Amino acid sequence: MRKIYCSTESGNCIIFITSMKEKIAIIINSLQTGGAEKTVALLTNRLHAELDIHLLMFNTTTIEFKIPDDVTVYQIGKPTSADAGPIDVLKLPLQAWRVKKYLENKKIGLVLSFLNRPNFIAGYLKLFGYRGKVILNERTNTSYYYTDKTIGGRLGRFLVKKLYSRADCIISNSIFSKKELHESFGLKNKIITINNGINYRDIQEKLKHITLPFEKRTGEFIFCHVGRYHPDKNQELLLNAFAKLKKENCRLLMIGKNIPLQFNSLANQLGIADKVILIDQQTDLLPYYAMADAFVLSSNVEGYPNVLLEAMACHLPIISTDCKWGPREILGPGTDYHENMKTVEFAQNGILVPVNNVVLLADSMTTLLDDDLLRKQYVANYQIALRHFDEARMLQLFEEELSTI
Repeated sequence: MRKIYCSTESGNCIIFITSMKEKIAIIINSLQTGGAEKTVALLTNRLHAELDIHLLMFNTTTIEFKIPDDVTVYQIGKPTSADAGPIDVLKLPLQAWRVKKYLENKKIGLVLSFLNRPNFIAGYLKLFGYRGKVILNERTNTSYYYTDKTIGGRLGRFLVKKLYSRADCIISNSIFSKKELHESFGLKNKIITINNGINYRDIQEKLKHITLPFEKRTGEFIFCHVGRYHPDKNQELLLNAFAKLKKENCRLLMIGKNIPLQFNSLANQLGIADKVILIDQQTDLLPYYAMADAFVLSSNVEGYPNVLLEAMACHLPIISTDCKWGPREILGPGTDYHENMKTVEFAQNGILVPVNNVVLLADSMTTLLDDDLLRKQYVANYQIALRHFDEARMLQLFEEELSTI
């Protein structure tokens, strides 16, 4: 917005042209570690010079990403878990009303929301008569988290259908998620896909100056897994598959938050305790990626696994379960997802295996360990694949969408 002021000095008109930043509110649960949180931080840093950004969050006390000092932070309500449970959902209308008043008071005409509760709040804004534009970002497997088998799931499905449909635009980070929103939830509004991004050049530069966290044995092969410890990640599958490998000089490195005690017990029972390294969540994963020779993802479900992009950027050949959503788009771009995959697929950028199949996962790990040419081929393919997942490209697509809304 531009304002022109005119004053006279000795009969001459002097025109001063100043600019006021357009305002945008970004709603998210928090800026703690996570893929959506990282995207918000990147967008905030990229756009703050052009836009007056207001970050609206439930948790404003723990901010783990660097954001500009001139960004306004506003707390929506008391911090709760990241997932929208039934009790949390009942609070949403009041929280949305509070957010609407804040937006109107600050004269903010554009809202960008990320994740479940923020998306519901953004939908309620339109329901309550908010006249600005609203863009929702869907970054989870919606059908999985809102199953019709539970009361909370049925309530969530109802809200997705009723509230998401009010958005001016929905951005999905997965083409299959976009398809799901159209077909399973009947949404008719505009939905576009912007995949997650990675800064490949920055990672490669940092790897040149890495100090390894521990000593690697001569000739040793290390499989790496990164992910919070949760049933959805199915790390037990990975431990059982690794136990089937008939290789002496290899180890399994597992990094994640809240390591359960039963993992140590399971490793002992499987006779692999001396080959498994369990590491708690790390702020810098690059030293551990640098230790590894291959990456394995064992999840039953994903939103869009950034760890696969990180592994690619660190030149680690990948094995992943073909779960919903994300792995296939990264490892086998342009191929169709099959609900009941039965065999191993040697995709363009990695090996895809059926979900929760210990035998085929173990076989794939053995194949990758033994086949040096296959590993080199995957790493060579990453040079081209990562162009599509370039972080700058992702941010540019966001900017373009914001400018057209």
